[in-house]
Amino acid sequence: MVGARELIERNGPLLFGAMEKAVGAPPHKARALREAKTAAEKHFVMTSA
Repeated sequence: MVGARELIERNGPLLFGAMEKAVGAPPHKARALREAKTAAEKHFVMTSA
């Protein structure tokens, strides 16, 4: 377990850097955009009257 933890701690920044490059935005910004999109979609839900 200690070896796995050290591997994650050592390679974590590489993973997040690659993910940011692939997505084009930092993870917190991508999450905020997803949440805003979900909130906006909820306002356009049609309910039968």
